[in-house]
Amino acid sequence: MRAVWARRSLRTQLLSAFLLIEILAAIIGLCVIVTRARDAAGVEMSSSMRLAQLLASETVSLMAPDTTPERLLQILQQQLRYTRHAAVQVFDATGHLIGGKAPIKRHPGERSAPAWFSALVSPRTERIEHPVAVLGRNIGSVSIIGEPKDEIEEIWGHTKALAGLAFFANAIAAAVLYVMFGRILEPLTRVSAGLLTLEQRRYKIGIEQPDVRELAEIVNRFNGLAKSLHAAHRSNADLNRRLIEVQDEERRAIALELHDEFGPCLFGLKTNARSLAGACAKIGALSPGASEDSSKTLAEVEECSSVIVEIADRMQLTNRHLLNSLRPMALGHAPLEDVLADLAASFGRLYPAVSISLDAAGLEATYGDRIDLTIYRCIQESLTNAIRHAGASKIAVILHEETGRANESHAHGSRRLALEVRDSGKGMASDIRPGFGLSGMKGRVQALGGEWRLDASQAKGARILVTFPLDAPDIEHPSSEGEAAE
Repeated sequence: MRAVWARRSLRTQLLSAFLLIEILAAIIGLCVIVTRARDAAGVEMSSSMRLAQLLASETVSLMAPDTTPERLLQILQQQLRYTRHAAVQVFDATGHLIGGKAPIKRHPGERSAPAWFSALVSPRTERIEHPVAVLGRNIGSVSIIGEPKDEIEEIWGHTKALAGLAFFANAIAAAVLYVMFGRILEPLTRVSAGLLTLEQRRYKIGIEQPDVRELAEIVNRFNGLAKSLHAAHRSNADLNRRLIEVQDEERRAIALELHDEFGPCLFGLKTNARSLAGACAKIGALSPGASEDSSKTLAEVEECSSVIVEIADRMQLTNRHLLNSLRPMALGHAPLEDVLADLAASFGRLYPAVSISLDAAGLEATYGDRIDLTIYRCIQESLTNAIRHAGASKIAVILHEETGRANESHAHGSRRLALEVRDSGKGMASDIRPGFGLSGMKGRVQALGGEWRLDASQAKGARILVTFPLDAPDIEHPSSEGEAAE
């Protein structure tokens, strides 16, 4: 019951507490009514019985002396016939019943009180036996029995009227309180919606200050918290963006050094080694009569030159891989679609058993250095994870522009660049935290105001969704992951 109670809204709990108090008040009121009604019915019954006894005595004393006993008993029975709250019976000297109490007359539509109410209100029944004597001779008796039925019915009628009035008044009070609680507690509903907005990482919000002082303080604190989170989010976003820019600049500088310095040096080394091998071969051809030691030395020099050429080839290959890892040299010089096609083809050459498809038609030549590089890194990291960790045999890469309706997270425009990478691998369990590659990818995307989402399951493989707002690349508030899926 405590769990059920905790799931109810504050308005329902307050209204339930009010109704519970009203029910307790009704029970207490019913107990008071029953107690007072029982006492009142007892007093009325006793009074009526004493009045009936006095009326019987007076009737006998006022009768003429020549009145016969039979006539006296009949007159006595008629005089006591309609006595309230008492049943009167007249008996002759032999114990024969002369008459009884007349039936109670009710108004049309009047109903008897329920049995349970009668049992609660009915007092203890009393009985009085009054002898009737004339000139010292006993001619009969009058039996007076308390009968509170008509009094109970009157009390029941008053109780029903009071209960109906109380129910109507409480129903109006409950309706008024329901409306008032709703208006008073409305700021808490707005605060709850605001907290959900903060959870979705949209911090630029504000709640209107209510008229209730305590709730106004809560709303003010919430607005202050939202402003602080907004400022911290902007600061973190700027810092993250700056860190990525610094990293990209360092990688660019290192790539240039590798390309401009190591590349020519390796090419020169390989060329000189080949020239040295060629020179040794010419010397051997021009000196047929050379000693065996000289021929052996020339052969060793020629073999060393070939080894140097092989090493230089491997260093050049490694240098190209390092260049592509640090920064693709074609990025920004060739169309983005061609650069991505070359990336997919290079993975296809390294992993021929994996089917990689790329759909990137209709793109612009470039979307700026930062977005182009981020798209490249996302695809590169996604392909690496799908092949090495998920064991995927099929990978599909889809990149296209889309235009959608503007919303809170895209207040400045609705033109977006959407990337989807899905594979047929084993996916990723929900209890496994993303590694540095996925975390870095997500941070890079969010630093550009984009949205990143990983949808992984053991049965359907994994899917990575990335979107960038093209009309406002520096948008401050990325939307929630649920909206990113759209």
